[in-house]
Amino acid sequence: MKIIEVTNENIHINQIGYRPKDRKIAVINGKGGVFNLVDEKDIIIFSGEATGGEFDELSGDSVFYGDFTSVEVPGTYYISMQEYGRSFYFEIKEKVYKDIKNAMLKGMYYQRCGMELEEKYAGPWKHCACHITDGKVYENQEKVLNGDGGWHDAGDYGKYTVPGAYAVAYLLLAFDFFPKAFKEEINIPESGNGIPDILNESRFELEWLFRMQEQETGGVYSKLTSKIFPDNLAKDSKGVMPEDDLLELYFFPVSSTATADFAAVMALAARVYIDFDKEFSNKCLQVAEKAWEWLTNNKELICHRNPKGVVTGEYWDDSDRDDRYWAAAELYRTTLKREYHEYLIDSYKTDNIKEGMWWRQVGGLGNIAYLFTQKDKVNEFIYKEMKNSLLNTANHLVGMSRKDGYKLSLDKSSYIWGSNLLVMNTAFYLIIANRIKTDELYIEATQAQMDYLLGCNAMNQCYVTGFGSKPIKSPHHRPSVADGVDEPVPGLVSGGPNTGLQDEYSKLHLTGNPPARCFIDSV
Repeated sequence: MKIIEVTNENIHINQIGYRPKDRKIAVINGKGGVFNLVDEKDIIIFSGEATGGEFDELSGDSVFYGDFTSVEVPGTYYISMQEYGRSFYFEIKEKVYKDIKNAMLKGMYYQRCGMELEEKYAGPWKHCACHITDGKVYENQEKVLNGDGGWHDAGDYGKYTVPGAYAVAYLLLAFDFFPKAFKEEINIPESGNGIPDILNESRFELEWLFRMQEQETGGVYSKLTSKIFPDNLAKDSKGVMPEDDLLELYFFPVSSTATADFAAVMALAARVYIDFDKEFSNKCLQVAEKAWEWLTNNKELICHRNPKGVVTGEYWDDSDRDDRYWAAAELYRTTLKREYHEYLIDSYKTDNIKEGMWWRQVGGLGNIAYLFTQKDKVNEFIYKEMKNSLLNTANHLVGMSRKDGYKLSLDKSSYIWGSNLLVMNTAFYLIIANRIKTDELYIEATQAQMDYLLGCNAMNQCYVTGFGSKPIKSPHHRPSVADGVDEPVPGLVSGGPNTGLQDEYSKLHLTGNPPARCFIDSV
């Protein structure tokens, strides 16, 4: 019997689905009472009571919860409520995240610069080689360098050391902690070479980072970009494909943050690649230690700021203490040399390093490196203090999740440009905490962050292109605007809700919205 036909976007679920043993909760805006879990043959297989009704300030919703955790039978389902409507379809199955995991990794391939993206790998999102001219060193424009390779940064065609190193670090940590999760090939040019594709893709960026190191000194250039963006992604703009962006490229000055983050990720890479390519691993460690030598010779903050007339991404930071700390931690874990340990201990005691894990505050990544260093090689007091601090923060994040209407660990101030970065950082943090001390509450809160990203949110929006019943259609991504393909490049994560409303289109449509509803699917 057909239960109900009208989809009601106030019934929120993870649009990708759930593994059989996952906690499974539908968040329903505006109505409690009986809910039904219905299979694809329209047969009710479970009924329960949606309870709650609390007002959620950050979304403006009255939220009820329908718990169907007990259902573990694989299948395709939807949630139905009499006289209210039904949810989108979703699945319950063991490897429910396999396709989206691989697509999100493949999303990095689509960001590749300096090479043709062939149709056999890129499908309809193919394009010619781009940005293949050499770049001038901004401070000495008679000096010209090869800057081929690497990934375009988010929505523009610049290549930046700090966020590039940060992005690679997350991929390498994902593989380091969960190597069995990355066995499938994702159809990139290197697939089938005996090395996991997550490491193949990471290496493409690492080899570009090699080119960002100044050979004479060991310092690392901040970015390789043009002076301006190729277009402004205006509503009536047809966009510019990467190969049509012919603006002159510049290597912008060496900075201490870029050099430190370079040293950190190269030391991390040296550990991860040692079992796959010893020569490459050795090179990563060599350039990391050369960068550290530059840092020891340049102890003060050297911050990158855009010169007059340059408007491409700045990635400005007012401190490099956390970046140096991360570098020391990774170098110590890799080499166990006293020099790095002494710096780390001194920095931990005196520099007030925060536990942040985003590009502007990477101290938390340093803590993770130290917490997983060989146990008989750490300072026992600092290790214990660091561990307790991490677990206390994880417990705080769990508390935030349990209070939030959509079980998210964000507060009002966190709905910024790129708020989904903070959502996923929370998930990562909780995963690390669970590896240090197993706690089901960490897993539940991690699941809640995933559910949010994949559709269980106030916007009923799956924030990943190409996935979910309501996927992102218009990401802030230049090739997806300019390529003439209706669908955007798949596997890209939207920045998410943003109370900053930094453009006129957002101000026109979103002013006055609660934080979690400050989102519109527009370039």
